Amino acid sequence: KSSSILVCFDDMSIDFGRLRIRRKGSFGGQKGMASIINVFSTQNISRLKMGTGPKPDKMPAENYVLSRLGKAELDNLDSTLENAYNAVMVALKGGIDSAMNLYNCDGNDNTD
Repeated sequence: KSSSILVCFDDMSIDFGRLRIRRKGSFGGQKGMASIINVFSTQNISRLKMGTGPKPDKMPAENYVLSRLGKAELDNLDSTLENAYNAVMVALKGGIDSAMNLYNCDGNDNTD
């Protein structure tokens, strides 16, 4: 049942370390999310996007997301993963809206 799923994945349109939680939406260019939407035949699948930051010009997206993290990203990785874990736990215990209110990267992000 798609309403009981929370998919977590990377997003290059969000700064590194930031989170964005949604109740539903399109795949937004993320091939894994496109596959999940296709399997369940619905866009009504909650997701937690973890920012990787923008890729360098002329670098293929798959190379960027699989490349080694820089020092700044490594320094923030533990807190980023802890925030993502906490957001998932809030979503599981208090619902997706609670997680959105607490963890979305800015106050204007609480939309579908």
